[in-house]
Amino acid sequence: MRDEAFHAAVMARGHDLPGRLGLTRIPARRGGPRANIAPGVPAVGTVMNLNVGQGFCSPLDVRAATVKSVGAHIVVMEDGSNPPGGFTTAQYDSIAAAFDTLAFPAVAGNFGAPLDVDANGRVVALYTASVNDLTAPGSPSYVGGFFYSRDLFSTASCAGSNQGEMFYMLAPDPTGAHGNLRSAAFVKGVTIGTLGHELQHLINASRRLYGAGGPYALEQVWLNEGLSHVAEEEVYYASSLHGPGENIALAQITANATQTDRFFQFAEPNFARLRQWLLRPDTSGPFRDADRLSIRGATWSFLRYAADRKGGLESTLWSGLAFSPDTGLTNLANRLGTDPRPWFRDWTVAMYTDDAVAGVDSVYTQPSWNFRSIYGALSYGGGPAGYPLGVLNPANGVAASSTLSAGGGAVFVRMKVPAGAFAGLGGTSPAAFLPLAVVRTK
Repeated sequence: MRDEAFHAAVMARGHDLPGRLGLTRIPARRGGPRANIAPGVPAVGTVMNLNVGQGFCSPLDVRAATVKSVGAHIVVMEDGSNPPGGFTTAQYDSIAAAFDTLAFPAVAGNFGAPLDVDANGRVVALYTASVNDLTAPGSPSYVGGFFYSRDLFSTASCAGSNQGEMFYMLAPDPTGAHGNLRSAAFVKGVTIGTLGHELQHLINASRRLYGAGGPYALEQVWLNEGLSHVAEEEVYYASSLHGPGENIALAQITANATQTDRFFQFAEPNFARLRQWLLRPDTSGPFRDADRLSIRGATWSFLRYAADRKGGLESTLWSGLAFSPDTGLTNLANRLGTDPRPWFRDWTVAMYTDDAVAGVDSVYTQPSWNFRSIYGALSYGGGPAGYPLGVLNPANGVAASSTLSAGGGAVFVRMKVPAGAFAGLGGTSPAAFLPLAVVRTK
């Protein structure tokens, strides 16, 4: 299971730093006390001294890193202090090839290419055991990698910057020297999805900081994370040859071993996050100003719903959200061309009615995914498979209550009302703005 906590902390640290600390962008002629990402396309074997420290600008942890493979859009590097038994040259080359042919076109094709501040036309992926060290020994979770917006600022104002577009990636550790066994096969299996996720963060930050009219404020964490989960979904579409609007169901993802592998590699993690919201939709929502798995899953699902409902060229929506002077709900409103709050209500209804209630209006459907079909075959933690939406089922004449979270929390109540009888819905101090929806299912 991927550990999102450190990743969320990194995103939060960088959110408002450009304005709060007065950080400066990278000048055309750069200099500094150490050799950070060198301008131009490096040759295999080139060594650079890169900071892998976890603080935003300090303290530094500079390590010698060697270029292992150079692709059309990526430079793959290895921390010289990594444990033995890491990737082979062939494996590094295959990672570069997969990024070039799958992750980069799928993500950059939808969100726009990142701005090139280090003048090499590529992003740097540094496989470093410093990422492994972020996970406690024996933990069932792992940190797959992260993007740090600090690297887009000059060393003059942020000494920890590597002055270029880069990602920090989990390294193979086949003997568990850093507390957990990480086979090369496991790390390779999660690397392309992680790179796709982090690439959206890089695109979002670099275009806001260096694009025409900028610099603009960095995106709020909840929406930025939701967009990166959309990026993972776009990698799934590209790898599986399925696409939005197909109402993908169990039959499609189990059609053959390749389709099943693509689903679990690139799409299932979003289902796992969304499941956390479905289990307790009252405790969080898709636009809550916090970072939890349930919020990430709900935000991804809403963004998918919004793109399907809006129609048109998806890349226009995704790139517009990524390169915008606005953030959060204002960004969504301006890119969707409408107040998104009624759409959040309709999405919530659709999470119950889609592929379950016949004859509902299209705004109460999920055109891209048949969630009930797929969850019907997914089992988590040894528990039973099935659609995990938490629904209250009060007995006739018995009251049921729930407290809703801010940011789009919801409660689902299923009631059977006998002919000629009434059911009431209310509270001790019901909010005037609380939207309600009543759906007749029989």
